[in-house]
Amino acid sequence: MSRLSDYLAANVKYWDELADLHFKTPFYDVEGVRHGKDTLLKLDTEILGDVTGCSLLHLHCHFGLDTISWARRGAISTGVDISPRAIELAQQLVPEIGVSVNFLCGDVSQLSDFLPGKFDIIWAVEGILSWIPDLRRWMTEAAHSLRTGGVLYLRDFHPAAEVLANEELSPRICRTYFSSVRCVKASDEAGTYADRNLMLQHTVHYEWQHTLSDVINSLVQAGFVILRLEEYPFCTYRSHKFLVKNAEERWVFPPTSGEIPLMFSVFARRSVSA
Repeated sequence: MSRLSDYLAANVKYWDELADLHFKTPFYDVEGVRHGKDTLLKLDTEILGDVTGCSLLHLHCHFGLDTISWARRGAISTGVDISPRAIELAQQLVPEIGVSVNFLCGDVSQLSDFLPGKFDIIWAVEGILSWIPDLRRWMTEAAHSLRTGGVLYLRDFHPAAEVLANEELSPRICRTYFSSVRCVKASDEAGTYADRNLMLQHTVHYEWQHTLSDVINSLVQAGFVILRLEEYPFCTYRSHKFLVKNAEERWVFPPTSGEIPLMFSVFARRSVSA
């Protein structure tokens, strides 16, 4: 087994455990989704607009709450995730909720090996980049899964914000943005982003560091045309302990500090030559 295979196997074990734990947290509010809650954010839905009748592929879907929300809005939704347990939970939700959604387990960097057909939209948001070993391959597989003229929407935590220490104190840079070491072994002893008090058995996992230029160049090289790039001074959850909540219920830098982007989004179209 290669080192990369070992890393991915550890990540599957990690996300299988997180799926079971996250499914029960208020952070995800699965019960709310069962009763009609829409998990999608206005800043995302305004860009994609009306999706009625569109085929939509949700990559890194976890247990599929966004996938289900898009189906409720009229999309023909498919969700893919590397965690078998997350997909099992997603498949259990579908008959309870009464929507038609297709969920598949697999490595999203190998879509063409197990997912035939072409989609109108690819959707991937929040916590995506750090789990991708090879961005160029990911983008190429995404392009392959889109029809000509289809669009990809990616929103994630800004790579610049990832260099900040997760401390209660004011923002502090703890590592370099331009790192030659792309893969980092991590261990979450203090729970997860959904609940810092969760106790994990499988804490070891592996993440990869990318720059914003890595993302954009990989998109272009895979045959995408960039339609829109946005950077946001806020985050949808408390990604760092020093962030404070503003009047709009968004997590931002404290007023006594400066700002850098906390999230970004990119909207791109697959070109004819892709």
